[in-house]
Amino acid sequence: MLAKLQTFSLVALRPLPVEVEVDVSAGALPKTILVGLPEAAVKESTHRVERALAKRGFIRPRDRVVINLAPAELPKDDGSFDLPIALGTLAAAGSSCRKLFDQYAVVGSYRWKARRGR
Repeated sequence: MLAKLQTFSLVALRPLPVEVEVDVSAGALPKTILVGLPEAAVKESTHRVERALAKRGFIRPRDRVVINLAPAELPKDDGSFDLPIALGTLAAAGSSCRKLFDQYAVVGSYRWKARRGR
């Protein structure tokens, strides 16, 4: 199932529109593939998203997850793609409301909070 969301990438302090497409489909092995010229911080977002969803009780789809950030020629080098990727993954897996995706853009990142003591 395919989910499409709108977000933005900051290039020289200018927000430029980016479309996030997440497709969950049967594959030989469960795997997440990120395409569309992502920089290191964006590539790492797939790991942050998977851990954040798992901590909240969501189960990662046991299929192949392909995340496309379009347009491909636009550099994507900030961490603001975590929330769009998370919502897109949930929607493509069938566990989120998608009807509002056409009306709103989604921007946000996930920050780990270290616990001390214990």
